[in-house]
Amino acid sequence: MIDAEVTSNRPDCLGLLGIAREIGAIYKTSLKNVAPKPVESGAAKASDAVSVKIEAPELCGRFTARVIRGVKVAPSPVWMRERLEAAGVASISKRVWTFRTM
Repeated sequence: MIDAEVTSNRPDCLGLLGIAREIGAIYKTSLKNVAPKPVESGAAKASDAVSVKIEAPELCGRFTARVIRGVKVAPSPVWMRERLEAAGVASISKRVWTFRTM
């Protein structure tokens, strides 16, 4: 476990890649930058569902979009709630228990 205290002058360390760079610098190792390669689905492309116009391309080095369909809002599983709570995050979709009496 790594506990990093990020000062206000180091916003680059607020993400996983920034922390990985810092750890690499501390241990004098090179950083292997892995670019994600999302799997294309056989269904529609994101460009069919949404359009984006970048008005200042010199200020936007990269933009990605992903459309996720078929998501069902349901109570979080117990294992996920426990992991979120262990990380100090509250589960938004808590399971509601109902009991019937006979």
